[in-house]
Amino acid sequence: MKHFLALAVLTLSLLLPTVSTANDFDWMRDFNVRAEADQDGVRLRLQKTFNINGAEIDLVWSNTKDPADAFNVIALADISDRPVREVLSAYEKSTGWGNLAKQLGIKPGSAEFHALKSGNYGQASVLGEQASSGKGKSNGNGKGKN
Repeated sequence: MKHFLALAVLTLSLLLPTVSTANDFDWMRDFNVRAEADQDGVRLRLQKTFNINGAEIDLVWSNTKDPADAFNVIALADISDRPVREVLSAYEKSTGWGNLAKQLGIKPGSAEFHALKSGNYGQASVLGEQASSGKGKSNGNGKGKN
C-alpha cells in the first residue's frame, strides 16, 4: 500500500506542471484557423495594431511556422521594444516562448507575457474582433519597429 501511495504521489507531481500549463498558448490553434481564412485582413490589422510596415509583416509571416507564431514574434517585439527583425532572429534559434521572452528581457511572469500566452495581448484586434479586457499594453499605437 505504501508503494502504491508513493507511486501515486510521484505520478501526480509529474503531471501537475503539465496540467497547469495546458492552457498556455491554447489560443494559437484558433488564431491559425481564422488567420488562414483571412490572411490579407489579418496582415493589415497586424500593421495597424502594432504600427509596422507591410514588408516586416511579410518577412515575419514567411519565416515563421504559422500565423500565430508570426503574431507572437511581432507582439514580443512590441512588448520588448525591440526591432521585429531582432525578435525574428531570436525566434529562429529559440527553444520556446518562455525562453525567448527571457532572452528579450521579458519576465515570463510579467503581465504582458501572461496576456500573450493567454490570448489577450491584441489578438482580438488582429482578428477583427472587439478587444477584451486585459489585453496587455498594445492599443494600436505601436512603436514603429524597423
